[in-house]
Amino acid sequence: DNVVEVKNGGELHSMVLSCITGIGTERVIESFVKYCIEMPNTTQRSDKIVDMSKLKTTSNNISSWLKQTITLRTSTEPSDFDDRYFTKDKLMEEINVLTELERDREDDEEEQLKVRMPKSGSPKNNYIKALLQFRRDMFSKHLDLRRELLNSIKREFVKKGISSKESREELMANRLFALSATVCQRQRYNIT
Repeated sequence: DNVVEVKNGGELHSMVLSCITGIGTERVIESFVKYCIEMPNTTQRSDKIVDMSKLKTTSNNISSWLKQTITLRTSTEPSDFDDRYFTKDKLMEEINVLTELERDREDDEEEQLKVRMPKSGSPKNNYIKALLQFRRDMFSKHLDLRRELLNSIKREFVKKGISSKESREELMANRLFALSATVCQRQRYNIT
């Protein structure tokens, strides 16, 4: 364990420093490989090649993103999909994810639930109706599916390094973020 001595007798673990400096490293490397090595003279960059979306760093952004993801993956209410965030492509992608889940859960093709796909070019409402009907059928057939989906969303957010309020509270309980005994004895921190 590498621990850095900080002025005034404090200590800071090197893992904290490496996390701070590691933010965005993957993006920089992906972009460098793509635009400096593979395509050095290109004038266009695309989200399809390298993710250039704004990082969600504020608690409001993270909270709304989490809410939208949970809605997209678990909601059975049509009114939840009025937001522009829920495009036809996202709805179609979610239908495909549910279809794959059903295939994985049900080996017998006769027993698999089927989705009524809207015709290409149909209004967004048709995609919403198809998704929600399929999802309701899936939830009634597989009673534990909603819980599994919620857990997978949480794991996905953790894997992406996005913290939830609970994980931040757990992290703050770590003694790294606690005042040392010496500091606690100072009058301004001594509340008794």
